[in-house]
Amino acid sequence: GGLAGSAIMEAKAPMMLSRNFRAGFRVRLHQKDLRNVLQTADQLGVPLPVTSLLQQMLGALMNEGEQDSDHSALLKFIEDLAKIEVYGDLVETAPSFFHDHIAPRRAKIRPCTSEGTYLPM
Repeated sequence: GGLAGSAIMEAKAPMMLSRNFRAGFRVRLHQKDLRNVLQTADQLGVPLPVTSLLQQMLGALMNEGEQDSDHSALLKFIEDLAKIEVYGDLVETAPSFFHDHIAPRRAKIRPCTSEGTYLPM
């Protein structure tokens, strides 16, 4: 809700926290679309550094075999960088994802060992 609201995050947050990355909009399609955007921007001389970074992140997910996962699998990319796993249950009490679902009591973070295994909580 409000100016900081995101309909996509409202829809995807429950799926991401329950570790459900079944495809809605596939990583490979998102990556292809961003490649087209970046090619057009390059032709027009328009720099899009954040879009370029996102396209690279999607490419890394494809290299990990996630091409047919939902684009919310970007969470996995961030988790791998941070060596954590985000999970938890959502409590639907108010309209804003950012105020109601990121709160520590709703989303949990599980640290990862250097071997890539997640520590029990």
